[in-house]
Amino acid sequence: ATPEVTEKVAAFEGTWLRREEAWKPFEIVSVVSTGGASLTRQADGSWFASGTRPDRDTYIVTARRWAGKLSAVRLEVLPDDRLPQRGPGRWDNGNFHLTELRAFAAPTGASEGAKPLVFARATADYDEGPAISAAQAIDGKNDTQWGVHPRYGEPHEAVFEVKAPAVFPESTTFTLLLEYQDGVPGHGIGRFR
Repeated sequence: ATPEVTEKVAAFEGTWLRREEAWKPFEIVSVVSTGGASLTRQADGSWFASGTRPDRDTYIVTARRWAGKLSAVRLEVLPDDRLPQRGPGRWDNGNFHLTELRAFAAPTGASEGAKPLVFARATADYDEGPAISAAQAIDGKNDTQWGVHPRYGEPHEAVFEVKAPAVFPESTTFTLLLEYQDGVPGHGIGRFR
């Protein structure tokens, strides 16, 4: 460990810590599967899907968060020994196909209903390929998706950047829809945060 290496490591760790501190988790109020899967909160704040593995599904996540600016949403998909090939998907090989991530915000007491959050860009630590990537999960099409084949049994994350970042009051309710509507049936996410 030379002084130069020690300095570079310290700089990297400082950047990483600032990055992690910028992310504030949603306070999850409820998570429901429209296809009948059971979704259970885990000790680390993630959610685990079990029971029915429907061909098509949507996870409806209702949440709140601290007051302030929202610029992006990060979705983590996590491995779990209870999933095929350790997941993070529910399909037999551990994969998933997220066809769309949609989000809506409704400030408490607002005279209008929930307004959609429009995503401008999505990137992931790993995409199955150019045609199966996080960017396809915000293209408004149900026949495209994000998946992680063949990197099963590993944690992955995607960041969905909001087109018009905005400041929301603490009382805002967010609804996020994680949709699995096309591709091979039964490709829901098995564990996510």
